[in-house]
Amino acid sequence: MQDNEHTTTDTVEPPAQTSGRQPWTPGQKFKGRKAPKTTTTKRALKLSVDQDTYERLAVESIKSGLNLSELVDKLAREHCNNWVVHAKPGSKS
Repeated sequence: MQDNEHTTTDTVEPPAQTSGRQPWTPGQKFKGRKAPKTTTTKRALKLSVDQDTYERLAVESIKSGLNLSELVDKLAREHCNNWVVHAKPGSKS
């Protein structure tokens, strides 16, 4: 009888599919998926308004089904149209 042949009843799992990438190891930077670029970029804006104005905005946003950011965006588009910012500054129209 030879001992150099091993027989086991354990099954070997195939390696996980990593789509050609090496698995992440500690110390590596995580390269997460980036969100697709949209045509409109969002910017943060800090507004300070009095309590009455905040309550009116909050009620309007609830009644219209918009969040506060969407409501401010809508109001700015509807009421602040005296000036226009061009996409390419300095270009002749």
